[in-house]
Amino acid sequence: MDCLFCNAAVPFTQHEMAYHIFELADVDNRWRLCRDCAAFRTAGEEYTGTGHRSTGSRHGPGTCVDCDADAAYGVALFKETPAGDTVPNDSVYHVLCEEHFAERRT
Repeated sequence: MDCLFCNAAVPFTQHEMAYHIFELADVDNRWRLCRDCAAFRTAGEEYTGTGHRSTGSRHGPGTCVDCDADAAYGVALFKETPAGDTVPNDSVYHVLCEEHFAERRT
């Protein structure tokens, strides 16, 4: 599968983890990102797990890295388990609102 933003090939196997961008409302709706395109994730707000609860005192979705709107998408490093399941690691970054996600895709 290719990177959603730049179309570079992104390998993903049990032995190779890959970054994914996903809808915060539905983690199963996700796409791969190459390492370069995923680098902006650290500008977002870091959370533990794929839900909306933060690791600190703030709750709810983070804000978009390009504006102050609520983030609708997050980025996380996913891995494939030996059973074939795809799961995120602990760090999830809330990064983009709907509008800025659409802009980066084009």
